Amino acid sequence: MIDVQVAAWEGIDAETRRAVGRLRVAGWASVGTSLPADPAFGHLDRFDPGATHFLAWRQSELVAAARLTVHSPGTPLPDGIGWSDCPGGGPVVVFGRCVVHPSARGARLSSTLDDARLAHVRAVGGEAVLAIVSAPVRRTSLVARGFREVRAATGRFSGRAGWLLRWCPGG
Repeated sequence: MIDVQVAAWEGIDAETRRAVGRLRVAGWASVGTSLPADPAFGHLDRFDPGATHFLAWRQSELVAAARLTVHSPGTPLPDGIGWSDCPGGGPVVVFGRCVVHPSARGARLSSTLDDARLAHVRAVGGEAVLAIVSAPVRRTSLVARGFREVRAATGRFSGRAGWLLRWCPGG
């Protein structure tokens, strides 16, 4: 049984924050992506404190995590996304840092977290969502949820070719 927790950074205790950072390092290292990491905190970045986090728990073990950030026009965007990539002039939502522990792969946890993030966006009236993905399976999963390709992109840490995708309500 997987339970999904949705929380602002301030609502996440210090040990869970460290677990998120360590999960990112372990999950991405297993697919050949090296991240800048702190030995105690793993990989956390400046966008985590303002983000809404989606955490998948198997009993007391964190097995997957993803975040959603909201950005006002002109403010910095994560992962090499530029404002020229954004539709309209309003705030933009960015899906980022989706990671699944290697022991939990194959259980559709990234899809579960994507569905939870899209439900959250719809609930708050989000106008557009952007995501950069480098794994073809992630691209396929998001396209099945209504995302469309905007342009080619390169993963900030992986250096792998990928895609910038956009989702808007109603297509």
